[in-house]
Amino acid sequence: MVSATRLSIFYPVNLSYMRGIIQLRGTRLKAAVELYQRRHGRYPEDLNSLVSDGILKAIPIDPYSEGPFRYSENIIYSVGTDREDGRGEIPMTPREVVEGKPGDIVF
Repeated sequence: MVSATRLSIFYPVNLSYMRGIIQLRGTRLKAAVELYQRRHGRYPEDLNSLVSDGILKAIPIDPYSEGPFRYSENIIYSVGTDREDGRGEIPMTPREVVEGKPGDIVF
């Protein structure tokens, strides 16, 4: 049996992996939204428009929510490590940043 202490050494590796996946998928999604805007002269109403337009085969999955990335008012975001949908809000005050308020990951 592997102890929790031994498993804890993998936490930073897992966190780095998740950040990389989020960045890759979010950047790809942002590029797809921009391509849609260039083709149509407007941003898509929802992410499914990217699939129906043939830009993407499927909406990328947010590893934190295990569902599709969120999209609201032309903002693409992941729910982040707290897994709470903050509607694309990120920590804005110095106190929130110092206290480590997770917030959403916005692209």
